[in-house]
Amino acid sequence: MIESSVVKVIAARDLIPGEELLISYSGKDVPMTNTQLMAQYGIALARNDYESIRLDLGLSTLPRDELSQHRDHVIKSNQLETEATIRMNGVIPPGFLQALRAKELTAQDFRHLAQFEYRFKPENGYFSLQNELRVHLQLLGSIETLLTHPTTLQQDVAKLVPQPDKQQEQEQEQTQHVVDKASDEYQILAYRVALKRVLHVIILRSFQLVRDLFMDLSKRWHSDIQALETKLEEATVGSTSPDAAEATKDAKFDNAEQVAELRKQLVTWRDNMATWSKEMGEWDERWQAWVAEAVEPRWLEFNQNSSNAGDKN
Repeated sequence: MIESSVVKVIAARDLIPGEELLISYSGKDVPMTNTQLMAQYGIALARNDYESIRLDLGLSTLPRDELSQHRDHVIKSNQLETEATIRMNGVIPPGFLQALRAKELTAQDFRHLAQFEYRFKPENGYFSLQNELRVHLQLLGSIETLLTHPTTLQQDVAKLVPQPDKQQEQEQEQTQHVVDKASDEYQILAYRVALKRVLHVIILRSFQLVRDLFMDLSKRWHSDIQALETKLEEATVGSTSPDAAEATKDAKFDNAEQVAELRKQLVTWRDNMATWSKEMGEWDERWQAWVAEAVEPRWLEFNQNSSNAGDKN
């Protein structure tokens, strides 16, 4: 009876006395997230490259109106995903990303899609630069709300990894102590670190996309402003030319109205650009803050070590 309840571990090679013995909690073909490891074995790995998070589209939080009916139809008819698993690379599955885009479509966007029978497959790509920007700003806001723990990623890592130099020793003092690997506190901390790694990767990828979208939109707006300035110059020159002097009064009146309208549009575009530039600066500051938080030297070293031998399931 006793023999049948004993777990046997048979070595595949000769062992040296005192050598540490390692076993796999899962086969190479069956990677486990920290949630699975915690549930089954009561352990977590801070450098678990198989860690992931589950995101939901959050349609239930939106008001039910005419827009929601169009949105539901687009998502259902194109078989888009309303939830997805995001892994350590931070890549969002195409079906879920397209659903995020559908979620941010405006009434004008839906009218445009109606002309194409609401075709909105992942292979169609992004809808517009404005829509894509709204998608990633919304995603950033949602992910940031998940990072509500009072400690930062570096502070958590400092508790897990011994720190040799003086600067790191000071940081270690601020975060109390290096946690014993055998303790429950270590397992909880490792679980939190791995989860934060995934969230940080998503945030950094989204911030990079937001910055790129800001730049693309700025270039387009500059081009539109230049086109308006050219039109205004042509209309102004035309209204004062000898040929215009011989034109009818009605023609002069129409041209004057055109010039006034172009000037009004130009003022609006320039005001928008000024606001846009300010927002770009604010987002750039937030981007730099996240880079300082997640991509500083010690964190990079810790991240790179995760692909080497060590804590693997």
